[in-house]
Amino acid sequence: MSKFDFNSAEKQDDGNTIPSGTIAPLSIAIERGGYTDPAEGLTNGIGTISGANAVYLNCKFTVLAGPYAGRVFFDLIGLHSTKGPKWADMGRKTVRGILESSRGVHPDDQSQEANNARSLHTESYEELDGIEFLGLIKEEEGEDGYGDKNKLSKPVTMNQKRYFHWIVNGAFAEPPESASPARKEKKDKRAAPAQQQWGSPSGGQPTFGAVGQQGTPGGQQQAAPDQTQTSAPFQGQQQMGTPAAQTGAPFQGQQAEGKPGPGWSR
Repeated sequence: MSKFDFNSAEKQDDGNTIPSGTIAPLSIAIERGGYTDPAEGLTNGIGTISGANAVYLNCKFTVLAGPYAGRVFFDLIGLHSTKGPKWADMGRKTVRGILESSRGVHPDDQSQEANNARSLHTESYEELDGIEFLGLIKEEEGEDGYGDKNKLSKPVTMNQKRYFHWIVNGAFAEPPESASPARKEKKDKRAAPAQQQWGSPSGGQPTFGAVGQQGTPGGQQQAAPDQTQTSAPFQGQQQMGTPAAQTGAPFQGQQAEGKPGPGWSR
């Protein structure tokens, strides 16, 4: 094939942003800005520092499954600002939510295992590079002639019912109709991509590591209608929307024997 034949090149997307309120599994790739401060967990140039001396992680988020699989957007996780602690506090809140979402920890669980799961064991933010979690996506209006863009609204954790919709059912959910009228009008003017179920043989959707357990995103098998779900997606998980008495929720790709771990654990 000639290097001047571009038929096999990747197609441009339609230019539309992902609708606000969309929940999707995401992965993080941290773009290194060359700033290093090991005492603050910034190793090997993982951090970025602005002209105003604000320190942050420059993150690329990739949608892993559902109708927007493969779409990418960018956002920052703030770590330090000379203007005060607010930006850093927001960043710490986001990192906590990412760890809880990825590692299957309820925000109200204060067990030793849960506290361990909320930690960066390497004492470096490089541990977040490649992590996978469930996130709520939002749209922001473009400025200065630039188009609209997507941002991370927040990680979705076990205290939210839509978290269980994804984990148990493994299906894409349309955003709620409570979005602003202007956003809703924009959304209605464009056709949504065809929906795919996780693990579907068509469409080539990612299967989140193909955990292969009933009730998990990567599994091809579905429980029979009259069959009681006996294996919760995360170890120690209780009823939907209630705190779990965590007993060692798996993280970093580990799972207890006979217990399916989160489909996107890294």
